[in-house]
Amino acid sequence: MVRKRIVLCAALSTFFLFGSLLTQSYYLSIYFQSVRAFSPSLSGVYALPGILSQVIFAGVSGIGVSKIAYYLPFTVFGSALNTIGTGLMSTFTPTSATAAWVCYQIISGVGRGCSFQMPMIAVQNTLPKHEHPVSMSIMMFGQSIGGSLALIIAQAVFNRGLKNALKYHAPGVSYGQVTAAGARDFRHIIPISSVPVVIDSYNEALWIRVEEGWSDQRGNRGELYGMIFNETIAQAARKY
Repeated sequence: MVRKRIVLCAALSTFFLFGSLLTQSYYLSIYFQSVRAFSPSLSGVYALPGILSQVIFAGVSGIGVSKIAYYLPFTVFGSALNTIGTGLMSTFTPTSATAAWVCYQIISGVGRGCSFQMPMIAVQNTLPKHEHPVSMSIMMFGQSIGGSLALIIAQAVFNRGLKNALKYHAPGVSYGQVTAAGARDFRHIIPISSVPVVIDSYNEALWIRVEEGWSDQRGNRGELYGMIFNETIAQAARKY
């Protein structure tokens, strides 16, 4: 069944889309709490533009497919729009305007809404009915693996980025104390003069920018793989 192109493409599509959805939802909340000092509940409210636009355009795309009888245009358009919106979020700073983070979330949410259900529609309308259960299971497997791997890798990269940023910008601030205090409460345990620097470090770790350039990590493979392994164990412990 996996050898069938439609099943493989549907699984890969859900793999990347769900990975994008989970990482964006998780780290956008951290951005609001750590960089903008919003409460967890308010951070959830400020994530509504992306959620609502995704829900609305999931319905719009479903109606559109029923009208034009083609799902591929919605898949391509939605994936491209989600990529653009997510890329625009990497420009967030501690002083980004409200209009920016609202509009960028809407762009990404519209993209996800247009493309998220297309793999399911493609599988159900292409394969015979007796193959639907297996093909849907494979697609759901890709979705689950995509979300899990994306969060694990993103957390390892974020931890490494925050540690390096603090070491460079605020060598007198303990990385362990900052992370133990939480995304918002670190402000209460460090000197007031260090708060802006730590906020910038959080922002730098959250949004990896192209202008930072590539760095050869072959010499640090053991450390990087160890961080990914440790984060995998931590995610499993939190789940169970």
